Amino acid sequence: MEATTALVVIPPEQLDRARQVAALTIASPDQEANAVDGLAFVQAVLRGMEKERVKMKEPHLEAGRKIDASFAAIKAPFVTAEGNVKAALMAWKRAETARIAAEQTRVSRENAEREQKAREEEDRLRREKEEQVRKDADAAGMSKEDGELLAQLEAADVPALVPAQEPMPTQAPTTTRSTVGTATIRTIPDRDAIQKAVDAGERSIDGVRIYPIWTFEIYESTAVPEKYRKDSLAGGRVK
Repeated sequence: MEATTALVVIPPEQLDRARQVAALTIASPDQEANAVDGLAFVQAVLRGMEKERVKMKEPHLEAGRKIDASFAAIKAPFVTAEGNVKAALMAWKRAETARIAAEQTRVSRENAEREQKAREEEDRLRREKEEQVRKDADAAGMSKEDGELLAQLEAADVPALVPAQEPMPTQAPTTTRSTVGTATIRTIPDRDAIQKAVDAGERSIDGVRIYPIWTFEIYESTAVPEKYRKDSLAGGRVK
């Protein structure tokens, strides 16, 4: 009985010979010779099959090449568009990243300068407060030591100045598009973390304005009404 597939018919005698060769054992010179002959037979059949396979497949390969060439021509403008827009997006992203980095450097520097000016202004106000309190204490007949202590206490009450901070620029969010829609990934401020930092005494956070709420400054201690006064070691001798 011949062995067949959809395209190939193999003679039954070749199949029988192949089965015999597959079952060979070698225990003598004669069996070795039979094995060599069997190997040659099998290899010859395989070479013939491969030649026929290539011959039968060639028309299909040619048809595939024609299809590939046809689609390559149709796809060409879209492939070009894809490459161009990818290059443009990458160039823009690099330029935007560099621009934002430079802007962040500028904002950080200018915010630091504002912070420094605020600290200097605080120091100036405290020095003025100390000087004024010393004069008032001397005029009130306080000792130099008590006047100095009172001046330091009053100066410590000068509220901290919180300069307006320019928000720190951030990178544009990355938009990812697929066949099922668009997703934009954004990083948003953690308000709870910011509030905890402010409660802990933080007074400078990039991109955040921190406002003092219901604060005050004593600019003339002797003019403060009696109901807003209390006894203190430094002020015990005020008359």
